[in-house]
Amino acid sequence: MPPFQERNSSVKHPRIREAFGRFGLLMACGLGAGLLPKAPGTFGTLLGVLVEVALFWGLDPAWRYPGLLLAFGLVCALSLALLPLASKHFASHDPKPFVLDEVAGYLLIPVVLTNAHASVWRTTLGFCFFRVFDILKPFPIGWVDRTLEGSFGVLLDDLLAGLFAALAILVLQDVL
Repeated sequence: MPPFQERNSSVKHPRIREAFGRFGLLMACGLGAGLLPKAPGTFGTLLGVLVEVALFWGLDPAWRYPGLLLAFGLVCALSLALLPLASKHFASHDPKPFVLDEVAGYLLIPVVLTNAHASVWRTTLGFCFFRVFDILKPFPIGWVDRTLEGSFGVLLDDLLAGLFAALAILVLQDVL
């Protein structure tokens, strides 16, 4: 069955309903990053890096943090809204091609590090720490991943990984 073909959908025309479904899946898969055959989570995280760098280079310094907050909020909202569509399409409660949660998790790092700019050092560390915490899932990340169901649980484990990564960068900054 094509995506987004719910019987009670407010969109009545089947072609429009299918177009919305395909667009939703494209968004849920990080504009195709999650559809790559190897390491979809890593490519989803790289999409988060690209969003951060684009905001850093594309916005006036006074608008960078508000723009980052807006992007973070939008990605979180899309993640919560589109996971049910992706889950249904890929027949999994947390499908591998769904990478908006990784994008949101990574974007939490510069949100937490409010005074940091997108330096190569900070961005690389953020990317590496985020992937380590997202893959290894130390407590409480693993507990959230195994226990909480639905869109909120899928998003929250990645947000925790982003928070852990930001805290690791802060600790490293104090040590160095």
